[in-house]
Amino acid sequence: MNCEKFVNSRVNAMCRSVQRPTLARRAAAPLLLLVAVGLTGCQVTQSVAPVLEPGVSGSVFGGQQPVTGSLIQLYSAGTAGDGSAAAPLIHTTVTTSDGTGLANSNASAGNANNALPAGSFTITGDFTCPSATTEVYLVSTGGNPGLPPPVNNTALSLMAALGPCGGLSSSTYIAMNELTTVGMAAALGNFMHSYSNVGSGLSDLGQLQTAFLAANEFANTTTGTVPGPIVPAGYSAPSAAIATLGDILATCVNSAGGAAGDNTACGQLFTLAKLPAGAVPTDTVGALLDILTQPAVNVSSLYALLNTTPPFGPTLSTAPASWALPLTSTTSTPLTYTLYAFPEADNSVTPLYAFINAAQKTIDMTMYALEDTTFSADLVAACQRGVKVRVVLDQNLEKSGNTPAYNQLNAAANCSAVWANKAFQASHQKSIILDGAQVSIMSLNLQSQYYSTTRDFALIENDPVDIAAIQATFNADYAAGTPSSGVAGASDYGYQPAAGDDLIWSPTTAQTAMVDIISNAKSTLLVENEELASSASYIISALENACARGVTVQVAMVNQTSYQSNYKALEAAGCGVHVYPNTQTGFYIHAKAVVADFGLVTQNVYMGSINYSNASMNQNRELGVYITDPASVQSLNATMVADYAGGSPY
Repeated sequence: MNCEKFVNSRVNAMCRSVQRPTLARRAAAPLLLLVAVGLTGCQVTQSVAPVLEPGVSGSVFGGQQPVTGSLIQLYSAGTAGDGSAAAPLIHTTVTTSDGTGLANSNASAGNANNALPAGSFTITGDFTCPSATTEVYLVSTGGNPGLPPPVNNTALSLMAALGPCGGLSSSTYIAMNELTTVGMAAALGNFMHSYSNVGSGLSDLGQLQTAFLAANEFANTTTGTVPGPIVPAGYSAPSAAIATLGDILATCVNSAGGAAGDNTACGQLFTLAKLPAGAVPTDTVGALLDILTQPAVNVSSLYALLNTTPPFGPTLSTAPASWALPLTSTTSTPLTYTLYAFPEADNSVTPLYAFINAAQKTIDMTMYALEDTTFSADLVAACQRGVKVRVVLDQNLEKSGNTPAYNQLNAAANCSAVWANKAFQASHQKSIILDGAQVSIMSLNLQSQYYSTTRDFALIENDPVDIAAIQATFNADYAAGTPSSGVAGASDYGYQPAAGDDLIWSPTTAQTAMVDIISNAKSTLLVENEELASSASYIISALENACARGVTVQVAMVNQTSYQSNYKALEAAGCGVHVYPNTQTGFYIHAKAVVADFGLVTQNVYMGSINYSNASMNQNRELGVYITDPASVQSLNATMVADYAGGSPY
């Protein structure tokens, strides 16, 4: 059934003239390029006197089935911080009609809505706006989705983002269903913990307002269809993915309910959606929020929940790589890559300072060691200009050094830091996502005392597939982190990061990737690493085998006593090992990089945070990247050739 035709038929049956909604529309929102929203630029308006509104009306549908006896609530967004409790504005019981015309025939005694068509409601005169600019949204919970009575599906929850309360009027019509629910969650996920916990603090109220507006890019709350009415020119909404997620939710919505662990549609959905360190969801909105928090987890299993005749379409023909819901450009955006080799001439990390100081919306950073006070001050300055900053810091090995930055960030409005989950022996990843549009993948820690003497690399790129995978992993790691020194789910945290176009992750793919780069080399191998531990015997064997088959292997490292037996083993196999003195003030190779078969068709290049130790490859959180950009490869190779030449044969 066509949703818009259905809405029109319901309106005609109600003998009322429905116009376009009169919600106040702000200027077009900045682009949402990732699910995680952290936008700025909207004016923050202080609350004024309450405004009495005549109400809104609409319908609640599960797929194409009207939901009867569903409890309707209008909420105003919370003001005590992100995900804070929203305030219910309706203080009487309002449920959707069962279509019988009988005042007390459904779940809510005294319901006067049953004269309306099944699934319809009106809240005329039932609420007062806290102010005309207060952001509000509508929620429907429970009810019967067209099954033989008596049924009340307590797992059913649906929602729709409405915007400023002063824009509501008696001519506002809301068609609430799974599509409006996905649209709201996609735009407002950063500000939501549940359907009744949607809010922000005063410092990021402008971002919340922008996110409410952005919900209208994903879904149309008047017709209950996708895409929304304000998709920016030159971009398209992920309508097929939204419809597919809506169809998955509908399997639970259009049922009698259930719980995780049973074999119901709801039970299967809740089990697959659960966050590793979170509570099991008990309603469809909670399940959706968990799915969007870890969009690359259980993707195929969730897709398999689809019915053979789903209610919305067109749906995706196969399971996607991820449930991330970015707006995508309809014009081609060139991919850009810039490699930086440290130390630079100014013995600083000037390109990285410039990178974060250019942020306009969001900075999401995972960092093993953050002791650079200039860098942490720049992060706080970004927060002060309205950028939302989130940081994951290692606590297992670097807590003492990280604590000043941790405290500084958490004391600043718009900034937050969490200690990484203790499931990892160390959170050794070093990455910064900027505005959801660029990412810096690095081998270096942010410790200014080492900038002048330490060899490290950083790659800044804008590949949207890589960024989506890193963002999804950051979201999961941040959610599994802890604001104290606790373990925060260490016993069961097992998020599986997506590979993107070029990514290598620990503790999932690192060992295989590191061994394969060496084992597949045909002619040359240039290697730099801080570690060559005996625990990574598979790396040592792979290097020995490469030398034995005639590959020219050149390894540049610092001469550390604990690795000297392995240096000897490599030299005995015919490999070249050049070392630098292990001093506090001399040149120190901290980089982790490999160039295999430079200039040949078999060329393979890696750079990242992954050391040659078993802990790094199988127990830490680490991130590396395959580099294919010619200029970056040329720069990396030239630097490593010079480093090898500058070392002394072991």
